[in-house]
Amino acid sequence: MLTKWTVSTSEAGNKLLPFLRRRLGSRWSARKIKQGVDRNCCKVNGDVERFGSVVLREGDVIVFDEQELQRLVMWDFVVEDKRILYEDQYFVVYNKSAGMICDDPRVWQNLRERWFDACLVHRLDRETSGVWLIAKDGDCAKALEDLFRQRRIEKEYLAIVDGVPRKRSGIVTNRLMKLDSGSGVVRWGQAPKKGQGVVASTSWFCEKSGNGVSLLRCQPHTGRTHQIRVHLSGLGLPILGDYQYCRSFKSPYRPKRLLLHAYQIAFPHPMTKEAVIVKAPCPADFKQALRKHRL
Repeated sequence: MLTKWTVSTSEAGNKLLPFLRRRLGSRWSARKIKQGVDRNCCKVNGDVERFGSVVLREGDVIVFDEQELQRLVMWDFVVEDKRILYEDQYFVVYNKSAGMICDDPRVWQNLRERWFDACLVHRLDRETSGVWLIAKDGDCAKALEDLFRQRRIEKEYLAIVDGVPRKRSGIVTNRLMKLDSGSGVVRWGQAPKKGQGVVASTSWFCEKSGNGVSLLRCQPHTGRTHQIRVHLSGLGLPILGDYQYCRSFKSPYRPKRLLLHAYQIAFPHPMTKEAVIVKAPCPADFKQALRKHRL
């Protein structure tokens, strides 16, 4: 059910989240409404709006997708055997679905019913799909964390971006820091002053372009929050669907989530030292976007 309003004179100047709380009444809690905004359930004047702190103007048209929010509320995580990409006595590589939160207590309750001492050693952003590494016990978790610190775990991502790069490949290295956390939405960006932030480095290669969008292969050499998203946005090539780092896309294609997929992970096995290389097939929505743009 799509609910639609037009901002009145008396409501102009209010922020989006309080506006939605008043308009939706007691049907949803403030927490669930914010979750809906975070998950692309709200549009302002036809564009997805993910910032609850945005100030509304008279005449703005607000559309809220309550049906989609209901679907999100009913979400529950269950370990699916078909999503297990690799497993031995020490760790699991799981094909994470978009929308799953890596440190959600519901996720870990389910994981520990399957693997009693499962430990979090690796996170993906909520909307990012693909390879997710889970240790089966504390000893393996420590060994994997050491590999991450030593930068011996190599990750490769696929991103469908808005625009066509001028070069075939490149590398971005700068210092990133948290710039804004309004309404619970954290945004990272290049540190404005010398010495601020942490060093972040990402290599990228353009696999193919078509219909004004491109498929990029990205290799982060550091593991900073939102690193690939910030770096590609800084290049003028924001990831399609990433409304947190781009307010207006040139492409008319509107995916329900940001089109970033953790495609491959490679590292020396923490116990046997043998090379481990695991790939995650692209999910249906990613493939659909590739077909749509003939990529």
